[in-house]
Amino acid sequence: MIKVLMALVLLLVNVNISSAADKAGEINKYKGTIKVYKEGEIWGQSVKKRNHELFVKDVVKTKRRAMAHITFIDGSEAYMKEKSILEIEKIKDLGVEKGRVIFNVKKQGSFLGWIAIRTKTAVIGVKGTKFAVDVDKDKLHVYLKEGALNIKSVEDDFIRYRKKESEDYEDFKKKEIDEFKKFKETMEEEFKEFVKEFDMKGGTAISIDGKEVRDIAIPEDIEKEFLLFSSPEIFDKS
Repeated sequence: MIKVLMALVLLLVNVNISSAADKAGEINKYKGTIKVYKEGEIWGQSVKKRNHELFVKDVVKTKRRAMAHITFIDGSEAYMKEKSILEIEKIKDLGVEKGRVIFNVKKQGSFLGWIAIRTKTAVIGVKGTKFAVDVDKDKLHVYLKEGALNIKSVEDDFIRYRKKESEDYEDFKKKEIDEFKKFKETMEEEFKEFVKEFDMKGGTAISIDGKEVRDIAIPEDIEKEFLLFSSPEIFDKS
């Protein structure tokens, strides 16, 4: 009998340790309908109160006009906008399947909170702190406010178009069409490269459509959403 009781106690202790170790963070505030799906679940659980705990393998979905603020166990944060899907694959490995998620990664000494943010198109190695990811099927936009990111293709090489190409492209639009076509072909050959991965610096943004990567500007609405981390009261007004 004593052996049976000891076995049950050890089992309960192991379950509690496992549960604590698997905790990834919590949804500390939200708007609208938020659902959390455990691994293998079909229907999911609606979030009913603040500080809803999240664990490894959980999938978080925001519905239309919904928004969630997540704090991870290392102090890093993420804001999920409407119609977004975030997968907690591991403590340091997150997936954005759909929608817009804005991240603020906290440094732990000389280390960052996560190793990677995964999308269908690319794996984003987090070297930087504040950035946003926007996913729509095969299209991916990455907006880097601060720090640095490494973007690595999931499959084949990216076709990376340099910014100078688009600038020259626009300047030449005023010239004759025939000359313009020849110029465009030359520029594409000169400023197009095939890369498996590349780095981004703070204050830059990219658009990935299929395998094609182009530099873009950070839109005004994204700039405003970065303010959520320094002025959280914006969440209540949005």
